Amino acid sequence: ALPIWDAPEVRYYLGEAYLKSGASEDAMREFQHAISFGGNAPEYISGLGVACALAGKASEARAQIAALDELARKRAIAPELRQRIEDALRKKGS
Repeated sequence: ALPIWDAPEVRYYLGEAYLKSGASEDAMREFQHAISFGGNAPEYISGLGVACALAGKASEARAQIAALDELARKRAIAPELRQRIEDALRKKGS
C-alpha cells in the first residue's frame, strides 16, 4: 500500500492547493502523480490541464482536453471539467 501522502486523492488536493496559490508547475507535478497512481480520473486530468494552461503549456493543456473527450466516449464526464481547462487557456490567452 502507498503511504498516505502518496495516495492519489491527497496528491490531487495538493495540486488544487498549488493551483490556488499560483504554483502551476508544482500543481502539474502533483496531478501527474495522482494520474500515475490513481488512473485517469477525470478530476485529475482536468486539474493537470488547468495547471498546464496556467503554466503556459497550451498544447499540453489541449492534450488533457482530448483525454477528457476520449473518456467521455466511454462514460459520463461533467462538462465543467473540460470547461475549466478552456477557461484557463483563455485566461492565459492561448
